[in-house]
Amino acid sequence: IVYSLVILLFSILLAFCISKLSGIDIMTAVFSTAPGGLSGLGLAAVESGANAPVALLFHVIRISVVLISIPFIAIFFSSPH
Repeated sequence: IVYSLVILLFSILLAFCISKLSGIDIMTAVFSTAPGGLSGLGLAAVESGANAPVALLFHVIRISVVLISIPFIAIFFSSPH
């Protein structure tokens, strides 16, 4: 439970920072930083009135960065130093 609360609080704090720095509304920023599945967050963003394409773009970029960086991180940690 503590881990879930920490992730949720971090997501809300990050959403607030993104909203202030980029000018997007807070609801879209919350859906952009929320942990969860791509399809579920997209549907929730549409129903709540947030800018769903922006929120989904954040998630697609996040997933792409993770998928591209993991092989390099694995090579770095598996090679002897």
